[in-house]
Amino acid sequence: MIQLLSILYNAPHILTLSFNDGAKRHCDFREILTFKGLEKELVDSLKFEKVKLSGNGRSLEWPNGLDICADALRYYYQTEEKEWTELAEDTPLYQRVELTLEKKKEQ
Repeated sequence: MIQLLSILYNAPHILTLSFNDGAKRHCDFREILTFKGLEKELVDSLKFEKVKLSGNGRSLEWPNGLDICADALRYYYQTEEKEWTELAEDTPLYQRVELTLEKKKEQ
């Protein structure tokens, strides 16, 4: 089970995430957030940086209720090619995760 161990805020919308499998990734969230719906208020970097670990490291969570699971983050940031960039900009995050995982299963 993938868990997040720590979060380091580097710059607006960029975090360094450490995972329990030893991986450490610099994650630019401008690549995956559409900044619509719940994500809209995270355009404000002061609100974005209020992210915290949730569920014993199983997700990242913001005060507005948006959360992203550790598995999705670990999978997305382990690949060289970002499959999500092929999706429309307004595709909700949960659909991006589902579509990416389905695509991976097909391969």
